[in-house]
Amino acid sequence: RHRQAVFEGSLPVDLDGGKPMDMRQAELLYHGARVPELARDRMEYDRSSRHAVVLRRNRFFSLDILDSNNKPRSEADILADLRAITKQADTEANRPVPAVSVLTGSERDRWAVLRKQLLSSSVVNKEAISRVDNAIYILCLDVRIRIIIIRIMVYILPNHVFFSPNIARSAFIR
Repeated sequence: RHRQAVFEGSLPVDLDGGKPMDMRQAELLYHGARVPELARDRMEYDRSSRHAVVLRRNRFFSLDILDSNNKPRSEADILADLRAITKQADTEANRPVPAVSVLTGSERDRWAVLRKQLLSSSVVNKEAISRVDNAIYILCLDVRIRIIIIRIMVYILPNHVFFSPNIARSAFIR
């Protein structure tokens, strides 16, 4: 709902000391990717995407958040998909996969070189990285850090940015 309000221009203006803030920056919360390049990153935005990327146990899943009319899917449908993603990742946990996501924490120039190698090594890699770059947002459901994510969502972000409290509670806490 927050994303929809941002892009429809119906998001209430935040005030700072009684003065209205510039709300154009709210659009930068969605559909953006910080792409590493040598010496300087660049930002890319794709407002046509309708999916989020969900990370769980070093696996990446694409989850449609918006329907074909760019309206939010129901909370029940999203929650069911999140549960299915969690179950699949947990079932496959004994099959190790490369921890590609940790590369993003590398020094920028190193990550830029490694990313280029991944992109050029196969069509599958290129398509997968494109899905990540074009996502509305990334949601990490890794077991060890999910409580930290909830705290970040609750204390830093407006509580309506990603999901309603019902989904956050159901998705993160078993």
